[in-house]
Amino acid sequence: MTDPDELDDLVIRLQQAMKEFDQLLFDEEYKHDLGAPCTKTELAELERRVGRALPSTYFEFMARHNGWEKFDGDAKVLAVEDFGSDWVVKRLRDLAVLFYEAGPDPFEAGCKPVMLGEDARVFLVLDPHSPKGGGEPMFVLYDLTRRYKEFRDFKDFLRYRLDVLHQIIEDELKGESDEDDA
Repeated sequence: MTDPDELDDLVIRLQQAMKEFDQLLFDEEYKHDLGAPCTKTELAELERRVGRALPSTYFEFMARHNGWEKFDGDAKVLAVEDFGSDWVVKRLRDLAVLFYEAGPDPFEAGCKPVMLGEDARVFLVLDPHSPKGGGEPMFVLYDLTRRYKEFRDFKDFLRYRLDVLHQIIEDELKGESDEDDA
């Protein structure tokens, strides 16, 4: 099982980085609301929807926070009630069209969305078929149809997001940005 204090600390540091990012780039702070803790019933429902026991770090996160709004742009860490909702079903249909042209559809292969937005190009899935040879399934980050990065657990994904935010903040403070590269 994961260290709950370490997970709580990581969530707090991410919240602080999101606030700093918003202030620096937009001169205002946006809400990045964490959900209330999941009930045992909600956790059981999530495991039913995923089709297996949740990986320990994801289970621990969801036990503390049923989702995370505006985690990355309009993408959110899905709450239990988001699974099967109209907007998620529509987004998965839209992505299926893209995957039809570009390559294998992770959702058709049994992957489950973890972070998704109505318009976000980046999304995170839980891949129940990984790792090969046993162990907990991996989390895989996609940039539209491109399998972008793999994480051995949910905490690794949160650390990655924190590192990305810190890098963007650092670049912005130095006066460097993607726009400067154009």
